[in-house]
Amino acid sequence: MTLADWDWLFNINLQAYRKLEETLASLRQAGRLFPEYRYTFSEWLFLLKKTFMRTRFQVPPDDEGGVQVLGLEESTGRPWEEIYLGGLIDGKFPQRLPQNIFLPESFLEPLGVRTLNTARQNAAYHFYRHLLSAPRVTLTCPAVVGDKPVVPSPFLAELAPLRLAQLLEEDKDVQFDLQVQDSRSMPELAKSISLVRDPAVLTMVLNGDQEGMAAVRAALERPPEAGPGAIAPQDRTEFSVTELDDYLACPYDYYVKHRLKIAPLEEVSEDISALDRGSKVHSILRRFYEEWKGPVTAADRERGRELLASLAEGEFGREADTFRNRREKELFVTVMAERFLNAEEAFWKQGFRPAYLEQKIESFTLTLSDGTVVELHGKIDRIDVDENGHFIVVDYKTGNYPGPVKGMEQKIFQLPVYAVMARQAIAGTGPALKVPIGLAYYGLKGGTGAGARDVVLYNKDVRSDHPAAKPQTSPKSTEEFEAILTRSRDKARQAIEGIRAGLFPNLPLNADRCRYCPNDMLCDAKEQDED
Repeated sequence: MTLADWDWLFNINLQAYRKLEETLASLRQAGRLFPEYRYTFSEWLFLLKKTFMRTRFQVPPDDEGGVQVLGLEESTGRPWEEIYLGGLIDGKFPQRLPQNIFLPESFLEPLGVRTLNTARQNAAYHFYRHLLSAPRVTLTCPAVVGDKPVVPSPFLAELAPLRLAQLLEEDKDVQFDLQVQDSRSMPELAKSISLVRDPAVLTMVLNGDQEGMAAVRAALERPPEAGPGAIAPQDRTEFSVTELDDYLACPYDYYVKHRLKIAPLEEVSEDISALDRGSKVHSILRRFYEEWKGPVTAADRERGRELLASLAEGEFGREADTFRNRREKELFVTVMAERFLNAEEAFWKQGFRPAYLEQKIESFTLTLSDGTVVELHGKIDRIDVDENGHFIVVDYKTGNYPGPVKGMEQKIFQLPVYAVMARQAIAGTGPALKVPIGLAYYGLKGGTGAGARDVVLYNKDVRSDHPAAKPQTSPKSTEEFEAILTRSRDKARQAIEGIRAGLFPNLPLNADRCRYCPNDMLCDAKEQDED
């Protein structure tokens, strides 16, 4: 490269650098217009992104022959050798504008307002101008966006006479319907064979005289090197109830999360996450009963409301002062706190009291089928006890939770295991826990109707006055309730044995969770469903 080449490269980079400085200067100038307003990080990031999206760097004349990505109006008046016009979806091109229901278009147009008719005429002008601007024009429209089918742009339908006259070449679903004989490159050939999934086709291709097949045949004849084999078993002896719940929900998702330690990337934001919100709510409700002495009654309602509001101010006040964070605090004060107080007023009339708050259990032992002794640990949000030693395991929920079913096989796993652990492990530190008689969730966000306290499963032979969102499935006999606790303990044992043996099949408990699973690129569950 000569000195002149270096000088040309330096000038291009200098132009781009100056354009960057100009853009940042405009942002600084915008910030000075309202000095009393402090941007949040999310607002600043949004403004920065929008600014750069509208900033273009002029292509140097020496490089105008290359590929350029331009908008419709930017390409006006330029000659092109080939044009690719993509995204021709109805509603996007032409853009579907909301109709003004107050003023007619005949009144808006003299005012300079862009009317629906004007917008469509403008889109049609650019569309047909591009059709005549190059010797070769390719128009594309996706068949689906995500998992939803799309409607092609109406401009494509207007080209029907040209298609009938065979002046246009039309291909459909090219990316999904590759045929082996139509492959134009090795990557396309590999993709077409993978779609066919027929060993006979692979044999036919390998025995053919297509360019590159000799190298493929030689590679296949080479013996494979010894691989690492199956996932190595583990000798772990300590497990948490939460991770066992993850394993039972989907062993493969557990493997990605707990063994590979891979987590989805979180969006950069100053707003608190759903997990952080749940932690704050748990902390507030624990501190409420640490400071509140005695029952919650209607006469003390206002004092309880003030205490919860004060605790919420302390928890949420440590976060950034954004609109969403303020809304999260308001949601707790106006909805969650009120539902909690309503439930507590009724709860204290039943003769129970909250005896244990965020109780940690570290020493619950479980014997596996091979005789190995392991330990389970967990943390129970709350345990309510009456004077007879009957107790109910409670879990606060700011999101969804599993509901009961009529049979013995329940989706609820953690609470029954906690009940078994509490009966055995908690002794001598507080009120005696003799017999577990119920499992309760507090649906604080309002998903269970009027009542927040939902005793999802309970022993009806001991008490039948528990509030339950599903009164047909929640009550169980003594034998049924104990059998559910035993089955949950057996599930915990099976999960531990599967984890220790390295068994992580992609068999989710509920197939619907696959639709939102972040591991879809690693897991082949979707491909198996398609087969």
